[in-house]
Amino acid sequence: MGRFDRAVRLSPGIILVGTALLLLSRGGPSPVAGALDETGQIEKYLLLALAWAAYGAVHSAMISETATGLLKRSLGSAFRFYRLFFNVVATVLLVPLVSYSMSLRRGLVVHWDGLWLVVRYALVAVGVLLFVAGGRHYRLSQFIGINQLRGTPSGGLAAGGGIDSRGVLGAIRHPWYAGLVLLLWARDLAIADLVVSSVLTVYILVGTLLEERKLVHEFGDAYRSYQRRVSMFVPVKWLNLVLEGKRR
Repeated sequence: MGRFDRAVRLSPGIILVGTALLLLSRGGPSPVAGALDETGQIEKYLLLALAWAAYGAVHSAMISETATGLLKRSLGSAFRFYRLFFNVVATVLLVPLVSYSMSLRRGLVVHWDGLWLVVRYALVAVGVLLFVAGGRHYRLSQFIGINQLRGTPSGGLAAGGGIDSRGVLGAIRHPWYAGLVLLLWARDLAIADLVVSSVLTVYILVGTLLEERKLVHEFGDAYRSYQRRVSMFVPVKWLNLVLEGKRR
């Protein structure tokens, strides 16, 4: 756990170093280098990466086991408002970030064209399908915080008091996160988009590991068994089972 915690704390720095290397690499002619020469605003892209990394750090801190445990003890029954408060804060903080990102969006460096459009539409279709399939298990009212206010059962992974591995949750453990990563990259990308998509992809990976740790703490061996049976993002284990079934 100690090494994992250090990796999480270092992740914003890793994001920034990677972004800096991307922006400062001018070894030869490329769409990225050309766009950078045109804008001459490397510092703004580094600031953009820092802003999104900071957003991810704040987001994770607000829902960490340490923070939520402390608030549960301090707020008592009023803690039921916290999920809604968390979502409001997360949404409000997104407004200036998205606005700043859009202000830097110029000069596409990745453009899906020709036969690549087929790949793009396939990625979008899979991403949307993962959201729809995941939505059959995760309630929007739970995600927003309405269920918590009403004191109604949350459903989701713990539906029925155990681990829900029906449907898409029997193929991958995090369909919404996987779908979001696909949609982040299945679009035409300017440099600002590359920065944002890279930061958010790293954040999703780190955030998923943090969530997995909380789920192991909550469900113990039941979730460890689920991890052994079902892949995190790519349904490799599910495909192996399907292929083994066909061979028999």
